[in-house]
Amino acid sequence: MDRRSLITELRYKAVSSNWTDVLSYFCREAADEDRRIATKLNRLREEILIVCEKRRNHTDELRSIRGIVVVGKATEFVTDKYNAQVAQLREVESRMEFRAFEKEIMWTHVIATCKLAGFLCESSVDKSGIVKPYGCFLVSVLWIEVNTADWEPQFILYCQRAMGEDQRLAWQINALCDTLIDVIERKKNCVAELDMLVPKEFELRARKKDLFIEKLKVSYRSSIDIGAGIDVDDDVPAI
Repeated sequence: MDRRSLITELRYKAVSSNWTDVLSYFCREAADEDRRIATKLNRLREEILIVCEKRRNHTDELRSIRGIVVVGKATEFVTDKYNAQVAQLREVESRMEFRAFEKEIMWTHVIATCKLAGFLCESSVDKSGIVKPYGCFLVSVLWIEVNTADWEPQFILYCQRAMGEDQRLAWQINALCDTLIDVIERKKNCVAELDMLVPKEFELRARKKDLFIEKLKVSYRSSIDIGAGIDVDDDVPAI
């Protein structure tokens, strides 16, 4: 349920007798929404960690390849992006945990206050429904406090700030996802470039080896031909 509709419902029913039920219902809905956001964030964190682990393996694979000029730059690029995204992920996660902890404390305080107010109101009335003498004074004090505390605008303002903070965190998560997608696309291009360079490198090495072998064969054949053309008797002096 949307928080704005809950705030509207709370605004119309605050003056009735069941405003504590509406407030408790709002607290439960807000807590469930926070749990859903935390679950989505945990799933996103697991996906990012899986991608980072794959990127780390890819980095190790790049470091194991020798004789390619772009390996150093590609490794440095992937490592920097990995460290930056892990830092951003930890920062967002810590903020979400801190806000969830603050909201949990606030809901606990509100529910405890509502229960205490209900208990005091019940204790101020006897079994026959007659208000006790100190109960009248207590109800009057509570009524004055509720009317003078101006809690409704403050509560609505707090809910609006909470929604703004949630939207800001959602935008930050979306920006982090966009950055991650951009890095993945760059990594794909880098891998494609490496796939093009590696066969060329091995092909060039194979050609060099073939040329070297051909030179050895030519040198060997030349030495054999030269040895076969020399007459041994010409070197022996006549007697």
